[in-house]
Amino acid sequence: MSKPGMAGKSDVLVGVLTVAGIAIAFALAVSVYRGLGRPMTSDAFYYLSIARSLAEGKGYLLKDGYWPDRPTLSRSPGWPFTVSLVLWAVGPLNPDLAMRVLSIVFHAAGAALTSAITFRVFRSAPAAVCAGALLAVHPIGLYLADEGASEPLFVTLSCAGTLLMLDGWI
Repeated sequence: MSKPGMAGKSDVLVGVLTVAGIAIAFALAVSVYRGLGRPMTSDAFYYLSIARSLAEGKGYLLKDGYWPDRPTLSRSPGWPFTVSLVLWAVGPLNPDLAMRVLSIVFHAAGAALTSAITFRVFRSAPAAVCAGALLAVHPIGLYLADEGASEPLFVTLSCAGTLLMLDGWI
């Protein structure tokens, strides 16, 4: 039990999980409205093509598109590799759906980790929930998650690194 005015570990965990739930609910609502299993477009289409090739054991190869067959600083392998792990694990599931859901999960993780960072810095559970919830419902973040973009993974990794630098989340 925590002292009045002090958030305990369980309070913070509940707040972080609440933020993740908010992010998943909002992102899923956007994706269901726009079509959860619709085909990827723009950069996500190319990343998905590379991820399929990786999942099939054919390496970093883009069959349909103008990108080269190797990673560059503008087309890094992190997102296609992460997506390929899911495609490899789920097999014949709709790859567009799998990539979109994975991006939504990383959007939620980024919002939850933002909440944890805020708590770590300010020691305020309300501020932490507010900061995470704001990221969870941010229209551009929801759009990027729905589009299967790589940015939610970047946010999640950046937040995780920040927490490590801050010596943990509590």
